[in-house]
Amino acid sequence: MQFLLRQHLNVRIRLGAFFFLGIAQFTTIPFMTIYFAHNFGAGPTGILLALTMLVAMVAGIVGGVVSDHIGRRRVLYGCEFVLTSAYAAMAIANSPVLHAPWVTFLAFMVSNAVWGIYGPVDEAMMLDVTAVKDRGQMYTVFYWMANLTIAIGSAVGGLMFVHYRFWLFASAAVLFGATCLSTVWFIGETHHPLPDQTPPSFSGFVTNYRSVLKDRTFLRYLAAGTIMMAIETELQNGIGVHLVDHFVKTTVSIGSGAIVHLGGLSMLGFLRTENTVLVVALALFAGRFSRRVPDKWILGGAIGLFAMGYGLLNLATAPSMLFLAMMTATLGEVLSVPVRQSFLADLTPEHARSSYLAVHNLTFNVGGMMSALVVSLITIVPPIGMGLLTVMGGLAAIGCYWSILPAIYQRRQRILPEVESS
Repeated sequence: MQFLLRQHLNVRIRLGAFFFLGIAQFTTIPFMTIYFAHNFGAGPTGILLALTMLVAMVAGIVGGVVSDHIGRRRVLYGCEFVLTSAYAAMAIANSPVLHAPWVTFLAFMVSNAVWGIYGPVDEAMMLDVTAVKDRGQMYTVFYWMANLTIAIGSAVGGLMFVHYRFWLFASAAVLFGATCLSTVWFIGETHHPLPDQTPPSFSGFVTNYRSVLKDRTFLRYLAAGTIMMAIETELQNGIGVHLVDHFVKTTVSIGSGAIVHLGGLSMLGFLRTENTVLVVALALFAGRFSRRVPDKWILGGAIGLFAMGYGLLNLATAPSMLFLAMMTATLGEVLSVPVRQSFLADLTPEHARSSYLAVHNLTFNVGGMMSALVVSLITIVPPIGMGLLTVMGGLAAIGCYWSILPAIYQRRQRILPEVESS
C-alpha cells in the first residue's frame, strides 16, 4: 500500500482503470471465438480472427510512433472514446431488439485495433512517471492484477455471456466512458515531444522503427521474450492436444465422498485454474524476493523452473505429476516476471518509449504463432522430444537474458542519477 501511495497520481488512476476495464474486457473476450463460430462457422471465424490480430499489430506499430510525436494523454483519451463507441455498438448489436453478428465483429475488430495502440501507450505513460527502483514492483502489481481480472472477468462472463451479452457490453461501454472522462479531467501529460519535432510521416515511421531494430540489446531481449511466450502458450496448443490424446480418464475422490471425473479437457481447465490461483497468491511476494537476489540468478533459476515445468507438462499424464509440473512452471513464471519487465523499462528510451513497447507487443503474436506450429510438430515428435525442446527453449531464453545484463546495468547507472535528481 505504501508503494502505491508514493506513486504519481497517474499511476494510481491508471491502476484503478486497469482493474475495472480488465474485468469488463474478460467478461467477453474469452467467449467471442465461440460466438463468432456459432454465427459464421468455424472456418470463416479463424480467418476473421487472424484478420483482427493483423489489424491490431499494424495499429500498435502506428500508435507507438504517434504517441512519441504528440504525447501520451491525447492518444489515451482518443482510444478510450473509440473503445466506448465500439462496446456501445456491440451492446446495441446484441440488444433485445437487434441481433447483428457482423456489426459485433466490425466493432470487435475496431476495439482490437485500438487495444493494439492503447496498451503500449498506457504502459509508456506508467514508465514515464515511475522511478527506476520502483519499476519492478510496479510491474509485479500490474501482473498480479491482470491475473486477478482474468479470473474474475472469465468467471462472470462464463455465467452471463450466453443470456446477458447486452448487459456485459453495455457495462464495458459505461466503464470505458468513465475512464475517458478520468483521463481528460485528471491525467497529466508525461511525455513532451520537442517543439520542432515534425509530424509522423511514412518515411518517419520507417526511420523510427529502423532505429528500434538496430538496437541489438533490445533485439536479444525480444528473442528471449518470444521464446518465453511460445512456451507459455503451449498450454492452450500443444499441451492441450497432448492431454486430449494421452490423458487417461480418471476418477478422483475429494474429501468425504465427492467424486470428480477428469478427462483431458477438464484436466486442462484445472491446470489453467491452478496457474491463475497461484499467480494471484504468489505474485506480490515474488516482487519482494526478486529485489533481494541478483538478477542473473533469479533469471537462471526461475526460467529454469518455468521451462522444466512446461517440459514435464508435455509428457506427463498422471494428475499428480501434471499439477506438480504446473506449480513448478507457475513459480518460475511469477519469480521471473518482475526482473524481465524491469529490463523492458530499462531498455526503452524516453524519446521512443511507445515505439519500443509497440515492437515488444509483437512478441505476444509471434510467440503465439510459434506455439501454434507445435500442434503440427507433435504429430512427428514424441512427447519426450517436445519436453526436451521446451527445456532447450528455456535455456536459450536464459542465455539471451544473461547476454544483455552488462548493457542493462550500464543503462541503469546512467539513468538512475537523472531520475533521482528530477
